[in-house]
Amino acid sequence: MTAVNPDRAQAADPAPSRCRPSWPDTAVAAGGPVTAVGVAAYVSSHVLLTGTSGREAVAARCA
Repeated sequence: MTAVNPDRAQAADPAPSRCRPSWPDTAVAAGGPVTAVGVAAYVSSHVLLTGTSGREAVAARCA
């Protein structure tokens, strides 16, 4: 490490923490299963509610 100001002592660079993942890594890892559950719910609602109109299907899903 090259000192920017040679008259002042410079602190050592901190080592990166590898104990736990950062929040973007956690969000990306959680996004896959959450998306899969959402897609499955969306598709199954169309399969289970085939005899209803679009408005009735949305009302049944939201109720």
